[in-house]
Amino acid sequence: MKKTQTLMTSLALAAAMAVPALAADTATADEQAQVKADVKATFHRFDHDKDGKITRAEYGGTPAAFERFDANYDGVITTSELEDAMTHPKTREDRLQKQDADGDGVISRKEFSGDDASFARLDRNHDGVLSDADKRPAHTAGSGAEARFKQMDANNDGQVSRDEWRGTDRTFQAKDKNSDGVLTLDEVKPEKKDSQS
Repeated sequence: MKKTQTLMTSLALAAAMAVPALAADTATADEQAQVKADVKATFHRFDHDKDGKITRAEYGGTPAAFERFDANYDGVITTSELEDAMTHPKTREDRLQKQDADGDGVISRKEFSGDDASFARLDRNHDGVLSDADKRPAHTAGSGAEARFKQMDANNDGQVSRDEWRGTDRTFQAKDKNSDGVLTLDEVKPEKKDSQS
């Protein structure tokens, strides 16, 4: 039961983040209010001890997924980090580059502001610095979406109903392009950008 709860928790946060990002400078007041409401609802679900922070234990997902939202790698996700991730998503490289204080292209443990667990996980080749050598190989487009879709499709009917969807009503409606009340894999997959433009 606890394992299932952890998986559902992980999927809920991932699904909540799947909504297209709203740039704060172009979002309407209603859109900004909706993002704040989504952040509050997500926090309510994950912050079990109600201390205003989501710890790794409360999150329950993979370390890589957790660190996607833990912008400063300090081992907790705050409301401001979650809101920033929803409105201004940044790549791992963007976030890490800010930590390279001396501009030498690598981040030493001394420069890294996060905790030891995050540094150890990010230092994949265990050379004591974070650099390009620690990057993960690129995944094929859509493979993550397919895996998440299969996990959510509890009855294996090839569709994800609102009850199976782990995100917010707003994200479900945004992805339900044909408004039939269920999501297909094509609706859940990220849109591919036209490379011939």
